[in-house]
Amino acid sequence: MTLVETIIYAAMGVIVSFVSYSALRSAAVLAVKNTNLNRSHDDLRSAYDRLARHLLSANNVPRLMNTAGATVATGDAAGLAIDRTLGGPYVLDPPTTAGTLASTATSITVWRSTDILATAPIPNVGEIMLIPTPSGNIRASISTVTQFGAGGGLQKVTLGLSAPVGKALSWGNNEPQAGKLIRPEGFMVVGPELRYYPIFEPMPTLTDATKYKVLTDQISTQAGDQTPFTVTDFSGDQILTSTLQVRERQNAMWIQAVDANSYNTYFQLHVNLPSRLRPRTTN
Repeated sequence: MTLVETIIYAAMGVIVSFVSYSALRSAAVLAVKNTNLNRSHDDLRSAYDRLARHLLSANNVPRLMNTAGATVATGDAAGLAIDRTLGGPYVLDPPTTAGTLASTATSITVWRSTDILATAPIPNVGEIMLIPTPSGNIRASISTVTQFGAGGGLQKVTLGLSAPVGKALSWGNNEPQAGKLIRPEGFMVVGPELRYYPIFEPMPTLTDATKYKVLTDQISTQAGDQTPFTVTDFSGDQILTSTLQVRERQNAMWIQAVDANSYNTYFQLHVNLPSRLRPRTTN
């Protein structure tokens, strides 16, 4: 084999090796990108599934808010707050005879069903007992829970409140008064995170990581993606609409540096989310 032939064969080997390396590298990058983009998609879908479930059990049309928790009257917003209905009814004590509830009361006693087919959940601290009265609803924020023995499919529970009920209520014989249990919750986009606040009344310290759960940390940080929520009126029907763009982050920076124009690391999801009480009531 002559020197010229050796050089030609070596050059051919280099070319074949380079082409093979490029193909393998491109396939590896695409496989990694697609795997992580699929994970990002699953994260966002899971977050939206939770949001949809909570909206369908909400006791009000969502209140839009900014990242400070202030109400946004119109336009796009970074977050939303709802009253999620947990269960009921909870019948005020006494259930069958005349009774009164003073506006200064700082505790209430209720009866809940323990029947397997209609169990009302045990209230927890931070949740709210919503009780209708002729002058408006009582929002009784629960600070303590005392349970009594259950029997006959019923259980008595005394709820300590963080403040007086503020409204008086009275009822006669065989006029049982009932309330329902709700939980004030919040969802908010802050930077790359979509956060879920399980208790949003009174408003928690929004930067305290113990007060929220991160549903996804891959939200795009472009300006429009930081205010994804709005309430749209469809012929009198108010529906929450949301558009979120998610960026796969695990390999996005490396791909951006090496192949910024070759591989897409974004996808966008647009959804319409109706609430249970749309469109006419806020309470």
